[in-house]
Amino acid sequence: MNSQLFRFTWYRFTASLRRRLGGYLAVALLVGLVGGLAMASVAGARRTQSTFPRYLSAAHSSDLEFQAYLSGGAPPANLYSSAFTGRIAHLAHVTGVAAAGQVFAPPDGPNGQPYLPAALQNNEVNEIAPIGGLFYSQDRVIADEGRVPDPARPDEFAVTAQALRLLHWHVGQEVNFSAFTLAAVSVSGVGLPPGPPAFRFRAKLVGVVALDTAVVHDEVDAYPTFMIFTPALTGRLTAASDAGYATYYLRLDHGARDVSAVEKELISLLPPGSFYNFHVTSVGEAQVERATKPESIALGVFGAIAGLAALLIAGQAISRAIRTNRKDLEVLRALGAGPAMLATDALTGILGAILAGSFLAAALCVLLSPAAPLGVARQVDPSPGFTFDWLVLGAGYALFVVTLTAIAVGLTFLAVRARGSRPTVSPTQESSRLVSAAARLGLPPASIAGIRFAVERGRGEDAVPVGSALLGAVLAVAVVVTTITFGNGLSTLVSRPSLYGWNWSYAIETAGSGNNVPPVARNLLSKDKYVASWTGFNFADAEIDGQTVPILLVPTHAAFSPPILSGHAVEGLGQVVLGGATLAQLHKHLGDTVVLSYGSPQDAPVYVPPTTMRVVGTATFPAIGNAGSLHVSMGTGVMVPQGIEPLAMRQALTSPDPNQNGPGLVAVRLRNGVSASAALASLHSIADTASRVVDQDPN
Repeated sequence: MNSQLFRFTWYRFTASLRRRLGGYLAVALLVGLVGGLAMASVAGARRTQSTFPRYLSAAHSSDLEFQAYLSGGAPPANLYSSAFTGRIAHLAHVTGVAAAGQVFAPPDGPNGQPYLPAALQNNEVNEIAPIGGLFYSQDRVIADEGRVPDPARPDEFAVTAQALRLLHWHVGQEVNFSAFTLAAVSVSGVGLPPGPPAFRFRAKLVGVVALDTAVVHDEVDAYPTFMIFTPALTGRLTAASDAGYATYYLRLDHGARDVSAVEKELISLLPPGSFYNFHVTSVGEAQVERATKPESIALGVFGAIAGLAALLIAGQAISRAIRTNRKDLEVLRALGAGPAMLATDALTGILGAILAGSFLAAALCVLLSPAAPLGVARQVDPSPGFTFDWLVLGAGYALFVVTLTAIAVGLTFLAVRARGSRPTVSPTQESSRLVSAAARLGLPPASIAGIRFAVERGRGEDAVPVGSALLGAVLAVAVVVTTITFGNGLSTLVSRPSLYGWNWSYAIETAGSGNNVPPVARNLLSKDKYVASWTGFNFADAEIDGQTVPILLVPTHAAFSPPILSGHAVEGLGQVVLGGATLAQLHKHLGDTVVLSYGSPQDAPVYVPPTTMRVVGTATFPAIGNAGSLHVSMGTGVMVPQGIEPLAMRQALTSPDPNQNGPGLVAVRLRNGVSASAALASLHSIADTASRVVDQDPN
């Protein structure tokens, strides 16, 4: 019997292939093309969301970055110290330490003498000497153009894309540099140091590289960007006392879980009166994941809708192919063919088309894989090119094969069970319930006819898949509405800065992080006819309930503060306002108390002992603060009143030079109805005046 069934199936398949081939190809191509696009979209969504974590793992990225400004503030205090690095390496939970020392090696100008490009003068570009395998074996960089420098060659270097743009250089260019000692730089203040450089060297720009900290950045982290020399040159730079203000990159036993404990140990290593900044890799990773999530969600939703559309359209094509074959089934039944023969005759070609189409969908998914990841994560993809997402390939292939096979088997079963042809019924003899209801309501004949054409399936060769068509139309409308809604919501967010914390017109700050806006700027702002009000902000890191978080220091009863979401702004020394993410991280609620501290007793007088404060509000913070360290942004951070520090600490941090005392940033609100161009010109004039005052200050 099986042999007879096989011979019958093969004969019928070969004999009817030419006539049925169009239907089989339609099923295969619909499944392959639409299904492949669906699988590729889902795979692209997974790849986009997983690229940055995979890069961190492949690059052996650090878990914690630490930068200290040691007491004394001048060489040799802030020169790179291998002894201090060794002390860090011996801390508990620390498994590896690398460092980046800042160097001062301006390029030579056309006249052969060193000069300071604006990007170096304004700290927009920092020159970095990697130590301990940084950027090569730890926190490895990826070359987006050219190649990564050979670590054994002192005559090669790389830059980031931002640095390349600011310096107007190009890959392959050779540059002469003049390296100065940190002591000479400190004596010179602003501009080139007097006297000859410690040594000169020539290096070739061989690549444009991407760093993990620059994948997603806000206005704070955009600068400084970097020019990276090689370890082979670093030894000569450190020997010449030309590397200082090091940033240490630490790998920890248990990743983010050890950060809090290691931060306390690092603070204990510093001499009294020192300052420090932390940058936690997990915070940056969360930033990238939030930034890539919209693309991932959009791709995933599109893939799901495309997959549903592939099943729906292919199901319609299968239904039509089986319906077209109904007359053959009646003839075969009349000739004595049994149910098994009828089913195999109807299913053989369809199942082959389903298998071929599903295979084509998987192949198309692989062919489209180089288009992913999308967005900012693409620049650090550790494995660009073709990829095989076996989960998506396997699940997608199984979904199409199983679902469409079930549809084909079900429709074939119904067709095989049908005995004889149903009597032909004209559309006028049978009306749907919807048409009947429309007639009873007294709708005009034109309306009733339109409803009949839209919803009645018809019979025989005139039958149409009304339900599937209506479902497809509903899906199409849903996609359009969802897309428009998402785009409108994103446009609303981008066009309203107050929604992400920026509820003022402009901000004034000095070039380079950690500097102060001098009193002359604040005095001029108070007198400016275009300015309605202004508020000064300072930044720091502090421990809140044992966790290091970025804080925004604001005056009590400030003219304005970041937008308050619940509760109220800071109105007293015992009050704090938290971002939503930080509130959740600390497991707190409005009205709860937190304990804030800064430093340790040995750091006195630069020390804030544990102080209990009440959470009086939540806010949306703007992205402001010191580059390369934790800073407030959106839902991250704590608003703390200025004056919380003890008097002894305030006195220790107050400089005898008034130009060095002031807020790190001054936010300005303009008056309503003023000319935007005139107001901006006035603010530029104030900034220029402040710059001249600072430039003329010998300190």
